[in-house]
Amino acid sequence: MNLKIFTLFIFLLLSTQNTFAKKNSQADFLLKANEQTSFMHYEFHSLAYEAAEKKHYEDTYRIYLKLANKGDNRAEYNIGMMYMKGLGINKNKMDAYKWLRRASKHGNKEATLYFQKMNERYSKKTKKVLPKATSKPEKEVVTKPISYAKDRKIVEKDIITKNTSKSESNGPNLIYIIFAFIAFMLILAFVFLKKSNKEEDTKATKNKFAKNSLAYKSYIYDITYSYVSEYHSALLKHVNIEQIHLDKHKLQIYYMFIYGVIDYFCQLEKLTDAEQRRMFKSHMGELEGKKSITSITQTILKGQKDASMYHFQAAGGISAQAWHEHKAEDALSMLKKVFNQPRH
Repeated sequence: MNLKIFTLFIFLLLSTQNTFAKKNSQADFLLKANEQTSFMHYEFHSLAYEAAEKKHYEDTYRIYLKLANKGDNRAEYNIGMMYMKGLGINKNKMDAYKWLRRASKHGNKEATLYFQKMNERYSKKTKKVLPKATSKPEKEVVTKPISYAKDRKIVEKDIITKNTSKSESNGPNLIYIIFAFIAFMLILAFVFLKKSNKEEDTKATKNKFAKNSLAYKSYIYDITYSYVSEYHSALLKHVNIEQIHLDKHKLQIYYMFIYGVIDYFCQLEKLTDAEQRRMFKSHMGELEGKKSITSITQTILKGQKDASMYHFQAAGGISAQAWHEHKAEDALSMLKKVFNQPRH
């Protein structure tokens, strides 16, 4: 009896190990952060891998895309393989090859090895000898000589009638070809003129801003500020800001999240760190008063030093990216997900 219970226990233990081993087999190809990964990127990598373990592959794709656009070769490899397998994004081999090439150029060994194996498979296929095509001999056409005058006259009449019919049939076809050629040239001229007008307009705007670089910088700054204000106002409709202010932990999460939002939009328009700080102060000062800027900044700095809090800033950047890509539901639901996470 004891032997039966012991064997049953071992069988259950082995089955549970197999289920845990197969739990994340679909995303086993993802590369984790290593020693060469920077501190800033390390938190994003861990956040992306956690989302993959929970099978939230769309969130995983968004986080890795943010890193890949900054030249992280491990994230580039992961994006390429997600395109290859269709995880979190539609399956697309061309996009997969593009990201894998970028990863290989930036020194990723796995991507380089992938292309080496692919070239080896291709060379093996091309080495196969194809069978030679056998051509059948053409039959010789025997023409009988025209011996009589009657036959000669009949043949001449047939040739004349055939030539006249060909010329009559070719006549309208030639007209159609000429008409189509003229229409094509007119369309081509129209497209060229339209394109040249667009180029002139863009050159004019560039020259306008080139004369005064400060005007261009202020223009970009105003656009970024409008992005932040528009998204933040939409976000405030979906959260109870009064209850957030009553809880210090949630308030710190909220400030980290908003800082991540501002950081994303500033990087999108390639603003400097000084411009980003100025935007944060003016935007948060407008919402919560200029006197509270110092305490808000200190709260964010404390959160950035804490590894368990830093990923809330990353979540803000991911949410802002979803908003910028016209995925409003995903963007606005991100903050709710962040607030619902249990405390460590």
